[in-house]
Amino acid sequence: MNVERIINRAVLHKGAPISDVLGRIWINEALDKLSTMYPKTACEVHSTYIEVSKETDVIPTPENTKAIFKATNINGNIYKNYSIDVEGMQFDMPGEYKITYGKKPSDVSVNTETPKIHEGYHYAIACFVASRELFELDPNHPRGQALEQEFYMEAEKTNNTLSFLKTHKRRTPARTWR
Repeated sequence: MNVERIINRAVLHKGAPISDVLGRIWINEALDKLSTMYPKTACEVHSTYIEVSKETDVIPTPENTKAIFKATNINGNIYKNYSIDVEGMQFDMPGEYKITYGKKPSDVSVNTETPKIHEGYHYAIACFVASRELFELDPNHPRGQALEQEFYMEAEKTNNTLSFLKTHKRRTPARTWR
């Protein structure tokens, strides 16, 4: 679903028009929230190589990193003797390491763009957009609260499904079109 379709679905929830600019702002906020809550299923997975010359070196994590999934040494063996804090990563031994990390999906900027997150999260994002629009009118709007709750439930359901599929090495089944 592209941005325009997500906003249109949010309009159905809200029952009133939503500006494209605000819709994109809320979508980007939802992407940030989802990638923080569910880094293993909502983040873009990237890898990079880093060189550690001394064990006291603090290596900054790549920009927009939400989680470090694994570090491997030059031989491809998983390396667990590192620590992570706000400033970056610190390794116990010098050497070259491959870091696999989760990064926040890139922000959307036009309506024809599709958010770089699994399509299963798109319905939850539409609920989030509609709830934020309703909260603009009234921070205690009951429909806004219901939609925000639906956002969390749908996001949790999608995360559980994707986590199960990843651990059991299955593909998401394609629906039959009739």
